[in-house]
Formats: sequence, C-alpha cells, structure tokens
Amino acid sequence: LQQPYEKTQRDYSNDCKRNIAKSLNKKLNIKELNTEEAFVFFEHNDSLFNNLKYRSIFNTIKNNGEMYILGVYEKEDLLSAAFFVKSYSSFIYLAACTSEIGRKRAANYLLIDHFIQNNSNTNTILDFEGSSIASIAKFFAGFGATSQLYLQIKKWIL
Repeated sequence: LQQPYEKTQRDYSNDCKRNIAKSLNKKLNIKELNTEEAFVFFEHNDSLFNNLKYRSIFNTIKNNGEMYILGVYEKEDLLSAAFFVKSYSSFIYLAACTSEIGRKRAANYLLIDHFIQNNSNTNTILDFEGSSIASIAKFFAGFGATSQLYLQIKKWIL
C-alpha cells in the first residue's frame, strides 16, 4: 500500500482483474459494518470465526478503533464481509466470509480491491497472513501479494 493504486493494480493477476470487473458490472456496494452485523452474516454462512471467543476479541479490537469491517452488498443483501486490523504500519486481513451468491459475484475481490484503493499511498502494508491452502494462497497472490519468510527460534532444553 506504499505506492499509488494504479501501480499496485498493475501487479494484479489477469484473473483478479477479470473478477473485479465482473463484480463491478453487478453494481455491488461496499459499506462499513459493525461487529454484530458481521457476526450475524458469519453465522448464516457457517464461518469458522462464528463463536463467542472471536466475537469478544473482535469487539474489543473494534472498540479500540483498530479494526475496520467492510461488507459488500447487492441491494440489501450482504454478500461478503472482512475484518482488517490496524497494527503499527500494517493492516492485517484477519477474517473474511463470503456467501455462495457472493462467490458467484466475486464480491471478495471487490472488497479487497476497495480496501487497497482506499489505503494506497499510506506507507502501510496489507498483510494477508498467508495460507497453506493453495486456493487461498492463489487468491492472495492475485492481488500481487508475495510470500515472506519468517524465521522462528526455538529453545531446546536437553
């Protein structure tokens, strides 16, 4: 997010660009959500993040002003929602959920593109936190994401 949107967008994959265009043709709208709206949507779509522990943690982060929750709508129907957490000079793509209709409309592509557009030229990083699931890693890579190696030190007591 450290460069102009136009430059970032050039690094999108052709598949990503095609899906964004597809969602724009459907005239979808993006709005900010509160945690309750997001968790109701997560519950209706069987998200792994739909439990009281996550709800409590996400509410605390949101109340501290460090979380942004965006939703993609088609008319009044919520199709996709995502949580972004601000941490120092990074935004972390923490959790997301997309309905079956939202997948058909490529709503999550539009949501992430919108976030990137609104936060370009801010000297921050969008951290997708990677994935060991190939299809999710490919989705992130479509936005120009690159893998980062994080070293870990482990202390062994012999």
